[in-house]
Amino acid sequence: MLRLVGRGTRRFRAPPALLSVNPATCIPVQAGALQRALRPRHSKAGSCLYCRVMTQPPGDALVKPSFADEFFSEREVHIPATDAASFYAALAEGMDAAPHFNHTTTGNIVEFKSGQRRFLRQPDVTFFFRGQADASFGLNSSLYRMITPSIKEGMAHRDIERLLNEAENRVLAAAQEHGIVRGLTALECLTVLQHHGAPTRLIDVSSDWRVALYFAVETDDARDARLFVLSAQHGRWLRFPRADGGGLAWQQGKFQQWDTEVVPILLPFSDARMVAQRGFFLAGGLVTNAHGHRQYRRSGEGGATLTQEEMRQISTLAVKFPVPRQQEDLAATIASFVEAERLAKSKAGKYETRWSSRGFSVKIPARWKNELRALLAEEGLSRDAIYPPLDEVRRLLQHVARTP
Repeated sequence: MLRLVGRGTRRFRAPPALLSVNPATCIPVQAGALQRALRPRHSKAGSCLYCRVMTQPPGDALVKPSFADEFFSEREVHIPATDAASFYAALAEGMDAAPHFNHTTTGNIVEFKSGQRRFLRQPDVTFFFRGQADASFGLNSSLYRMITPSIKEGMAHRDIERLLNEAENRVLAAAQEHGIVRGLTALECLTVLQHHGAPTRLIDVSSDWRVALYFAVETDDARDARLFVLSAQHGRWLRFPRADGGGLAWQQGKFQQWDTEVVPILLPFSDARMVAQRGFFLAGGLVTNAHGHRQYRRSGEGGATLTQEEMRQISTLAVKFPVPRQQEDLAATIASFVEAERLAKSKAGKYETRWSSRGFSVKIPARWKNELRALLAEEGLSRDAIYPPLDEVRRLLQHVARTP
């Protein structure tokens, strides 16, 4: 793991007037400019996308937490532990055995575009990890949470997708107008914006479970956290269509499986933060149970299926969360997921292909968050390592320049 923390490290604090430093151009971005740009015409102050994302409380109250919490609690893997140290050790024993995506093309676009052979050397089943500081919330994109107040009861799936596309286009237009990203495709632009707090329909994940655990325990010490383990077939990225011009493939109708597949976005790392976080993204259309292809049955109520709204509270992506066969055994659960993924890729797994991704979660007790942060810090995962300060990036580049 690349560590950017060293002797004499000082934590970088941006001036209050700045939102961030533009990672593509190193130009400071004024919060006021982005706020004005993201606000739709004729909207009232405080109602724009920027205002909502910057003022939402941790956990985001726009998505109802109770139903998702109940759903995931029934399906989570339990870690038998008496303290934070034994909990962390049990996590490490199970998670270290999970096959994950090995990125070898940091910032090297030429190598990446010609790297199909490298993909063949990846494990045939790969897992990605996501940590959420509040265990009660679903696996939702920030952009979906933005438009939730605009979703009317009974609104058709295609109309919600239209709302997402319109909001997505406003974000991209504002970023390009104010020079926040330059010389990037629309998809590359979204990945940079997502990493720096702007609302997009991408969902952040990491190939390193410890990084995901850090995000889970970083804040909200009074709340239980959740660590998601999600399978995603990296081969889908090779088949993912590239957009024309400055658009997005899913808006141009180039990706016919958009509503049914979960695709890992495996672009080269574009800045120091992505390197430190081993950061990737999951993308896909809004989950739907249309035509009975993807259904969950309600427990204890005669097997009734969940509504569209309830499914979206669980996840906006088409990720299947089955009840693990051995909920007390993390290693066995991971092994069974690998087996299920291999079955889904075979002809015998025709039924299972209705879901292109599977997942489970582990609840992290609030009382152990502080100790888990300390254990992660011992392995080099501190705040300055996860969010590299500009001084550390400069120091790294100076070292590279001096070293032949």
